[in-house]
Amino acid sequence: MSARGISLALLRVLLWGLTAALVLALGLGATARGTALLARTLSLVEPRLVIEHREGNLLEAGFERITWRDAGLAVELSDVAWTLAPRCLLTDVLCFEQLAIATLDIDIGPASGRSSPLALAPVMLPLQLSVAHGTLATSTCAAAPRRC
Repeated sequence: MSARGISLALLRVLLWGLTAALVLALGLGATARGTALLARTLSLVEPRLVIEHREGNLLEAGFERITWRDAGLAVELSDVAWTLAPRCLLTDVLCFEQLAIATLDIDIGPASGRSSPLALAPVMLPLQLSVAHGTLATSTCAAAPRRC
């Protein structure tokens, strides 16, 4: 077999693998149990992320808590619920028809001896986000030694 033939075979295997992973993720996300399993798996794969699933499938989900902890930064969302519009994924947009967050807490660790204003790096997401209807009940932001 030539080098080109091997490359084509590897490309086919890769495409089949990606297709199988996508079908598995969508299949798991279609049920409440599958969504809970995906949440636990994401928390294991990315230790800075903790997701506690409460109810629902991936399209209409409820979460007790979603937490991101990194060096000097902790973000916690409590009592999160959403309804997704899957048709938007065809246009590379993640569309939330409804997004409700009861509590958003941001804790920024101690400053590293700087007196300059707080500046966070921009967040680069693989998809655009769209929120048709959103609610945020309460939010807090704490930065040591002062409040945000």
